[in-house]
Amino acid sequence: MLWLLMALVGLGLWLVHDGLLPARPRPARTAPRAWSGLHDWLVQTGVPISPRLFLALCLAGALLGGLLADVLLGGPIPGAVGLLLGGAVYPLVLRGRHARRRRAVLLALPEAIDRLRDSLASTIPMDVALARLGTAAGPEPLRPSFRQLGNELALGVSFAEAVQHWADGLADRTADLVSSALILHHQVGPQRFGLCLDQLAGSLRTRLALAEQVDAARAKIVLQARILMVLPLVVLLGLRLSQPIAAQAFETPTGQIVLAGAVVALAVGYAAMLYLARVPADEREVRR
Repeated sequence: MLWLLMALVGLGLWLVHDGLLPARPRPARTAPRAWSGLHDWLVQTGVPISPRLFLALCLAGALLGGLLADVLLGGPIPGAVGLLLGGAVYPLVLRGRHARRRRAVLLALPEAIDRLRDSLASTIPMDVALARLGTAAGPEPLRPSFRQLGNELALGVSFAEAVQHWADGLADRTADLVSSALILHHQVGPQRFGLCLDQLAGSLRTRLALAEQVDAARAKIVLQARILMVLPLVVLLGLRLSQPIAAQAFETPTGQIVLAGAVVALAVGYAAMLYLARVPADEREVRR
């Protein structure tokens, strides 16, 4: 007992000593790659939610989908399918918004670069030229981000930091390229910078044209995959509603196994078609 008391006293003294010492510097913890990728994807959608809230909403949708599937169809297999579909509803809604908003931003960036080049050619200072892009003189999809950039520069934020904040607000690799060009101009001066902007705008337009061709070809494959994925589920639901007696065969253990195999086959086929139609991710080179 005495040794235990002494050990506890020694532990208490060590904790007090450790608490009085200044905090040790710790290296900054970087977010996992998947987590930072989800954060950038949500920023690109323009929906002001965090990854944690996004996952919570997906979980709520999954629970609701599982409940509806259990009420309408019954059985563990339809319930599992309902969980998957319910959890995928919100990501699919945001995916459509993400595609529309990202396309608008990519179309607006070359136009913004052209207007910035024209302003700089008129000997307008860089900070004023950037602030003008946040007004009616700038492309509409980028006005809020350029308006925030102009406000930060007016408040005395360093040019490199403010431009990096602007790129982080768009969370796009193309915006990172533009921000690097702006920072380079600020560091080395305006010599031949107009030519650099011309080449950058042309490069962005070429990349956008190629991406549109790839997306058009990919959309056909994705549409076919979705039709093949949804059609059996629609047939099963119609069979249950119109011919309840015929649908009773799927309520037996053997029927549930057959349904499970069909669901797995559909999921594998859908994933395979999406894999074949995938486009390499255009990841950001600079992460903060």
